[in-house]
Amino acid sequence: MAEEKQGRTEGTETQQMLESMKRQERMLRRSLWNQRIRTGIAVVVAVVVIGMVNTVNAAMHDVQILTGNASYAVSDLLNTVNALNLEETLSGIDQLVSDSSGLIQEGTDMIQSSSADIQKSLQAIAGLDVKGLNDSIKALEAITTSIGRFFGYKGE
Repeated sequence: MAEEKQGRTEGTETQQMLESMKRQERMLRRSLWNQRIRTGIAVVVAVVVIGMVNTVNAAMHDVQILTGNASYAVSDLLNTVNALNLEETLSGIDQLVSDSSGLIQEGTDMIQSSSADIQKSLQAIAGLDVKGLNDSIKALEAITTSIGRFFGYKGE
């Protein structure tokens, strides 16, 4: 009788140990799945940040072009004033002002375009719906778990 009771106790302990191992395995699978989801989110955030860096670089390039154009206009103005008499100088200045206005307009257009791109990028980042993203991740988890079960995955 004592041997039978001891055998039942050992069987119960073995059963409990097997159940504990199964729970641990399920938890490890869930942890791996969650880690994959976090990695995917990190990749999405990295891509958005890289996109913003490219936009800022483009804006800086436009500012450099504008600075070069303004420098060219100023040096051209000085050369004209030094080389011509007053009447010719005044007509040359009028032409430079006209050219500078065009350059300034081009620069303004470039800056506005860059500003619009930066605003779009910032709006895209600000528009990230974290709650919606979390809900989507939960829905994706439910779908993939169902598909996994369909293909023989023995998760929770």
